[in-house]
Amino acid sequence: MTSQEPSHRGPRGAPRSTFLALLLVASQVAARAGDSARPGLMVVIVVDQLPASILNRLRDRFSPGGFRKLMDEGAWFTQAHFTHAATLTGVGHATIATGALAAGHGIVGNDWYDRERDRPVYCVEDASSHWIGAKEAEGVGTSPRNLTTTSFADEWLLATRFEARAVSISLKDRGSILLGGQLAKSFWYDERTGLFVSKFFPLPSYNQGILRLRLLSDSTVQLVERIGLRRAGLPIVGLPSSFPGRPGTETAYADPDDKSPRSAIPASPTGYDFEGVYADEPVGGSPRSFWTCEEYGPSIQAFDAEGNLLREFVPGAMASGAGTIGDPSIAPLPAVLKHRKSNRGFEGLAGTSAQVFAMVQSVLDVEGGASGEAGHGNALARIHRIVKLDKKSGQCVQFGYDTWRAPKATGRPTRK
Repeated sequence: MTSQEPSHRGPRGAPRSTFLALLLVASQVAARAGDSARPGLMVVIVVDQLPASILNRLRDRFSPGGFRKLMDEGAWFTQAHFTHAATLTGVGHATIATGALAAGHGIVGNDWYDRERDRPVYCVEDASSHWIGAKEAEGVGTSPRNLTTTSFADEWLLATRFEARAVSISLKDRGSILLGGQLAKSFWYDERTGLFVSKFFPLPSYNQGILRLRLLSDSTVQLVERIGLRRAGLPIVGLPSSFPGRPGTETAYADPDDKSPRSAIPASPTGYDFEGVYADEPVGGSPRSFWTCEEYGPSIQAFDAEGNLLREFVPGAMASGAGTIGDPSIAPLPAVLKHRKSNRGFEGLAGTSAQVFAMVQSVLDVEGGASGEAGHGNALARIHRIVKLDKKSGQCVQFGYDTWRAPKATGRPTRK
């Protein structure tokens, strides 16, 4: 069993959906003499946002036949890290499946700009491929065509002359297709058909928090402190937000198989979808504080050392729960940021002693939407926004990350 670090940094609440991909490879070839130790079934389970430290911390809660069995009876590699920088679903699953880095397997992101075709492409898009079991949207087929090498499932199938079987299953098409490789049978739940469109919240009241960890000399991680986050004394949860200024457009459901109104969970005024954290270390006797960014607003927050919300920056200087702009803890961000795509607000945060920087995940709706992903937005949209916020004054400056160079003589833009 290999351990993977989480794909995202920062406080992540349990209500956020966990993404799991499963690959099964079974050999129907009888073991040859002397090969009795050869496995007849191999199972690969990939769980996003499940750090290796959780396994030790929650060991006593695992049932005997699950993770505990693998930990007690299996080979456990605690330093099985990959050295690629893009911790995205497509890149990670392709690397796990093939053993190659992006330069070797061709999947450099969930989407990227193709110079030869002069347009954005999705990692598993293939307009010539058609689905079985559901009708794909016009021109929106998927396949492992962009994967430029074979996976271990492919090699097993080839070595057994296809007497083995390989099946991959996931909620996302890219998770299933890339983990299975070129030849496995891939199955996933597709949002276009209305299945599993929104998030499932098994613990809607879970209090999100910031963890302080210590890396020990034996390469294990020790939990030093958990700081629960609170707003006006109320626990901060992961449900969609109902707070003025950062209302969530997402819907939470109590039952993953029931997307009817009776299963919907009401949004919360203390609902946040955190995507980044920056710690201000004490300097000259000043208290420690934390800065976070999240997707629902999108918005930026400052917390004290005990996890109490001190200030919040939301698009357009929207106000406190009373609907006024008199709350001194509420400060403005550019109003245009409220036009973010669903589930695509601030996705990353960095900081200095004087400023924090937050980046919007996708092109705003008002500027063309989430370009580059199958079925979304305008392929000609080009600006991703970065916000620089002065911690002391609250002054905000926007930068546009231009993903294209100036047009050529032909008038056709090219990717940077």
